[in-house]
Amino acid sequence: MQQSVIACVKHLIANEQETNRLPFLAGLIPQLGIQSVSSNPDDRTVHELYLWPFYDALRAEPGAMMCSYNMINGSYGCQNSKLLNGLAKTELGFQGFIVSDWFAVHTGIAANNAGLDMVMPSSNQLTPQSLARAVANGSVSSSRLDDQATRILAAAYRYAHLQKPDFNAHAAVDARDPAAASTLLQSAVEGQVLVKNSRSALPLNKPRALNLFGYDAVGGLNSSSTGGDGVLQAVGLANTRAYTDGRPWGVADLAASFAEILPNPHAGPTVALNGILITGGGSGAITPSFSVSPFDAFQQQAGVDNTTLYTDFVSGAPTVKDPDAPCIVFINTQSSESWDRSSLFDDYSDNLVKSVAAQCSNTIVSIHNAGPRIVDAWIEHPNVTAVLFAHTPGQESGNALVEVMYGKQSPSGRMPYTLAKREADYGALLEPSLPDKQNPVFPQSDFSEGLNIDVRSPDSPENSFDA
Repeated sequence: MQQSVIACVKHLIANEQETNRLPFLAGLIPQLGIQSVSSNPDDRTVHELYLWPFYDALRAEPGAMMCSYNMINGSYGCQNSKLLNGLAKTELGFQGFIVSDWFAVHTGIAANNAGLDMVMPSSNQLTPQSLARAVANGSVSSSRLDDQATRILAAAYRYAHLQKPDFNAHAAVDARDPAAASTLLQSAVEGQVLVKNSRSALPLNKPRALNLFGYDAVGGLNSSSTGGDGVLQAVGLANTRAYTDGRPWGVADLAASFAEILPNPHAGPTVALNGILITGGGSGAITPSFSVSPFDAFQQQAGVDNTTLYTDFVSGAPTVKDPDAPCIVFINTQSSESWDRSSLFDDYSDNLVKSVAAQCSNTIVSIHNAGPRIVDAWIEHPNVTAVLFAHTPGQESGNALVEVMYGKQSPSGRMPYTLAKREADYGALLEPSLPDKQNPVFPQSDFSEGLNIDVRSPDSPENSFDA
């Protein structure tokens, strides 16, 4: 990756919830309203769990690391000397530069001395002149300033030594590499996990007819059906414009969520109702030049097999036109930066699956899920014959589904997390930590579970996890 690009490993560290990750109004007015949540793990948990992925990443010698919005044990991640100077630069031996997440710095000199090398997008606390005065009066040592500059320039010269660096000097570039096409498809295929397949429902073999249902079957991030709003499209949410109860959701709601001005708890839509989910939402979302929806791919395969397609991608309780043919229901689960999910399931999608299963003895469910999704409302229904967790596959979504459902490739994916039967089985880990009477301004998230998270949790003695 690091060819004219500096890779950035993020977010350092324990950035485990989105609610109150930033102070009220993104901290633009200091000390106003609720401040960022403090993640409070013990030292062993930090070293054995949360720090380990960063250690693995540093073995690939990335040029940059990004510190997180949240506090860690009471100190903001981008001004936490124990974290930046101690763990990252000393224990892990990181030689690149540490950059802040956008608007994550709420102090000036303290952040410099704590090990922050670059503040983004700009500093509200220090100017070149005030930083120079700080160096002159000894508040920031000249060696620390030299270290900051050296780390930034060394990474640039090693990985992105451009002859004429300029943000505005280059025309729009199509960065697609034809050689990557097979990798894009294969990664989408291997990210799918088949969790149920009864009565040889899959693979499909030139079916006479197919019934296709569900909002996740059509469109995509660049589909005209999504409205094509540039802001939502840029963060992977162009297909997420309404709650399942019909309430609209849009750019203003996203901005309010990012700025932390909404009352707690708050959350965006639980599903992407306006088209296929190929990526989770947020600044790390992918925005491909095109995407192949399940309907696109199944249409093409139907043409090859001479299969008749009966479709309804709008109704929440569709009529099955050919009950003797297989029925495929396409649903999804959305997750995004700036809010925590309000539920691990949604009634709209569950009712859709159950409505089709009540009419069709061979109902196959495809789920594009940005995170775990509880399925016990219908997973044991006798007419639900196959279930595929397809996760967030990217632009080759439809083609990847056809590869697996038609037996062109065997599904080899394995679950990276444990699914419970009920939300309550996740206990306190399910909900974000909120302000309380003891901490009305500085919410505290005590990581009392220690190492027992996710797949470790069901086996812990103190847990009655029902998987």
